[in-house]
Amino acid sequence: MRISISQPMLFPWLGEFEKIALSDVFVHGDSVKYKKDYYSNRTTVKAPSGLKWITVPVQKVDSSQKIIDVKIDNTQSWKEHHYNRLKTYYAMAPFKMEMLNLVEDVYSAEHENISELAIASIHAVCLYLNVFPKVGFSRGSRLNITHTKTEGILEILRKLRGSVYLCGMGSQKVSERYLNHELLESERIRVEYIVYRKTAYRQLYGLFNTNVSILDGIANCGRGITSSFLSNCYYWKDLLKRQ
Repeated sequence: MRISISQPMLFPWLGEFEKIALSDVFVHGDSVKYKKDYYSNRTTVKAPSGLKWITVPVQKVDSSQKIIDVKIDNTQSWKEHHYNRLKTYYAMAPFKMEMLNLVEDVYSAEHENISELAIASIHAVCLYLNVFPKVGFSRGSRLNITHTKTEGILEILRKLRGSVYLCGMGSQKVSERYLNHELLESERIRVEYIVYRKTAYRQLYGLFNTNVSILDGIANCGRGITSSFLSNCYYWKDLLKRQ
């Protein structure tokens, strides 16, 4: 059973959906601490002048607050603001209405906390693209996890009877990762990394940029964006030898 875990992100980048497609169970890590200026309540889109953030305002947050407990500031008219910006930036995109309709569907529901909104945005995209984990989704907040870091990951895998932990390969080398690979292996957990291909597709406004929301891919390619799902998984020790 291949398990992946990610913090809930608002309309995340394409690679997050590759991870979902490669997983048996995808866990929304909504019980970890909220990070300011992360992607839980914001995402990036392309505009004529470059990358732009669209951000969901949140109420006052303290340093110990979990993502699941962070409340949206619904006194602000952020939904209309997001929709209008997307409508303007992607006016020339061939599948703009499919993207805008998807956003409107997600925003039509009343969400009190940022975790629920982010998870709803991910599930809506999965439904649109027909991309799902082979077994299903889970949430860290429903698993009663008592540990953090590698010990918390191990606890999740034990509860879900996972045998493989799948994580995304970011800019760090395997040797620089926070993960205690040896601890997981001592518990018979195989660690694999997704090496993202970051396959280019036709975008508006100049050269291809991978650091954008899946909304960009949908606006430009529609459901055909799944043809960019070309990343592969590798055993961590094999990657370690190559780096």
